[in-house]
Amino acid sequence: MAYAVLLSLTLVLEQTLNCDYQYLILSEKQQIASLFDEVSFLQDFLDNSSQKNIKTVECLESHIRDAAYKTEDIIESHMTDRVHEESASPTFFHKLEKVMEEIDSIKKMLEKIEDKSNFQDQQQQIRSMVTVGKSTVVGCDDDLL
Repeated sequence: MAYAVLLSLTLVLEQTLNCDYQYLILSEKQQIASLFDEVSFLQDFLDNSSQKNIKTVECLESHIRDAAYKTEDIIESHMTDRVHEESASPTFFHKLEKVMEEIDSIKKMLEKIEDKSNFQDQQQQIRSMVTVGKSTVVGCDDDLL
């Protein structure tokens, strides 16, 4: 479910970035582009998360989904306001900054999960190599004495 919400948000961000620039000022465009990169990271992570991480990622899905919904609401509301008035709303930057912090926090948690998974994979590979090394020596102890 989180992936579908991220996909919807990606479409909203793309449409916003490709809209007529009379509705966006440069700093808004930069902030939305930065947000697009963060959302793309989350999508890629969900696409590529290993089977081992599924349980852990499922715990974060509600956070991802909620942050994506909030972000989409903020962007759509702001664009509606911008069409009806000419000035940028100062609350837009504040709201977007808060949701970007939330997304960044989720991103950091996902990176920790991935790092932990990679560490566990490396540990398993080392154990396998040690086990293989031991199995080739098993039964030869008497010969070595």
